[in-house]
Amino acid sequence: MIVEGRLKTVSSQLSPQVWPDQATALGSQRFGVLSIHAVHNQTDAFTDAVQRSRIILSHWMSTTLTSTDSNSLMQALLIGRSDALDTEMWHRLKRLGIAHVVVVSGLHIGLIALFSWTLLSLPRKFFRLPSDTGSIALHCVVSIAVSGGYALLSGWQLPAQRATMMVGALLLTRWGGLSVGSMTVLALIALIVLGIDLFSALSASFWLTFGVTATILWLLTLTKGMTPVVRLLLIQSGAAIAGGIASAFFFGELSLASVITNLVAVPIITSWCLPVGLLSVIAELSALPGATWLLTTAALPLPFFLELLTKLDGLTSPTLFRAHSPHWGTLIIAVLTIVAINSRRTVRMTALLLLVLVGLRLDSADDLSYRFAVIDIGQGTALVLTSAQTTMVFDLGGWVHPERSQATKILIPYLSSEGRGTIDHLLVSHGDADHSAGLSDLRDRFSIQNAHGFGGRRCRPGQRQWLDAYVEIVFLSGSGQSINQPNADSCTVILMVFDTRILIPGDIGSAQERETVAYWNEKQLTTDNLLASHHGSKTSSSATWLHRTSPTFVIYSAALQNRFGHPHPEVTERVDRWALSSFNTARSGTVTFTIDARGISAINTMRTTSSPYWLALDY
Repeated sequence: MIVEGRLKTVSSQLSPQVWPDQATALGSQRFGVLSIHAVHNQTDAFTDAVQRSRIILSHWMSTTLTSTDSNSLMQALLIGRSDALDTEMWHRLKRLGIAHVVVVSGLHIGLIALFSWTLLSLPRKFFRLPSDTGSIALHCVVSIAVSGGYALLSGWQLPAQRATMMVGALLLTRWGGLSVGSMTVLALIALIVLGIDLFSALSASFWLTFGVTATILWLLTLTKGMTPVVRLLLIQSGAAIAGGIASAFFFGELSLASVITNLVAVPIITSWCLPVGLLSVIAELSALPGATWLLTTAALPLPFFLELLTKLDGLTSPTLFRAHSPHWGTLIIAVLTIVAINSRRTVRMTALLLLVLVGLRLDSADDLSYRFAVIDIGQGTALVLTSAQTTMVFDLGGWVHPERSQATKILIPYLSSEGRGTIDHLLVSHGDADHSAGLSDLRDRFSIQNAHGFGGRRCRPGQRQWLDAYVEIVFLSGSGQSINQPNADSCTVILMVFDTRILIPGDIGSAQERETVAYWNEKQLTTDNLLASHHGSKTSSSATWLHRTSPTFVIYSAALQNRFGHPHPEVTERVDRWALSSFNTARSGTVTFTIDARGISAINTMRTTSSPYWLALDY
């Protein structure tokens, strides 16, 4: 296949509690994003045959399974077609923390190899032929062939490639009679992968694949002597929990509901649907009788599974769904705990770890201080003001892609990591997608006490409202609810935090800036922090506006190399001529101001001169 297009840089978003986009791209060997102009098919016969098989199987499943949801789940599970899942189903699986169960990964490849080995070993449980010398050659060859074929049918993605390589190396080592432990072989394979591509250590798939495989190997040893059924369930559950925790660390949050659903979903999906479904695929491709019956049988538990998901998803218990965003402190504590368990001074080490854990959970900020964060939300705006007791959100950012908002990717994990279950005040400046795309996602996850602007009450110029005893919101202009002129009608406010003033103008242009200047006197508009109007567009941040507001800091909220050219060079030159300090989230990542009664006491940016070189920006 020959593809023509324009190559652009990968996303460089850098925000707290979210794995950096640049690290993810490097770990996945993605060095750019291609805007495709033309595609010319030029594939080899083998690739064509695999693709034709996947298309035939997809059509066969669609005509065999009458339930749309069951069909989409089986297609995702057996041939790697996660795109068959509709948006509602995908969001439900993600919310319950089990999306990784239906996305083919090292978990599935490893379990398929285990099932193949177990199936071939069954005859020896009941009888042995006189000529049977106990050879495992057939077991190894078939297990490698079945797991490799499954990886090909599922799309031959990078996690499946790594898992197939691991399964092959482990089984060939055993076949060869080498006295090397499975964990040692796994570690050697990991070193080989890192030797080929060191940046693979930055990818979630690396840790998911090797972590899940290591868990399976450890449980295989731990459960020796148990009955096959119990052993299989323990291995599956352990692997699923390990995968769920790793997925939560890299991609989002972990909740009690996700642990429960993993324990329920994994035995259903991996003990029945996956192996029986794969047998049906083999039968269909081999033109053997019974393929349709096997597929229907494989899908039998799915209505129960889907009904269970619906009931769990309908629960609103905060205990079940309170999200916990893992962070580096969590990882360090987990590693040190393992070290402590294997230490001769376990009691002393454990006591020390408990003290560290308590220290990490304490809020280090003064109760009388606030953090104002300009979130690196890409091409859009999202601001958060928090104290020990108060949370205010201003704008929500845009879309990552049509089915995922920046709020889901960045803002919700940020708020969850702060332990926020309630938003005291939400203000959406206007209805443009780069400011309001995640509104429904935020409402699904948090209790919102007050809302103004788009999706809430009209903003009324001149209105004043206290967020708490130390923060006042002054509405300057716009209602935030216009459909015809959303930018011009942006809800513009000043936040007064103690004596520190923050002016947030939404996407107003120079005309609205002049109107605001004419209405409000200089003392009322003077500010410490100014968010650049309309992301620093050419039609905003006029000289009159900068003169009247007299900011100490100007912050641009924009994406790197965005198609609009924000912030415009004329605006940045104007700001520089005024000798104003400025920050751009595209280059600095999330910018956080710590504010107390004395003023702005600290400024922190996610990207600094000490950041790892793979997070640096050289353009």
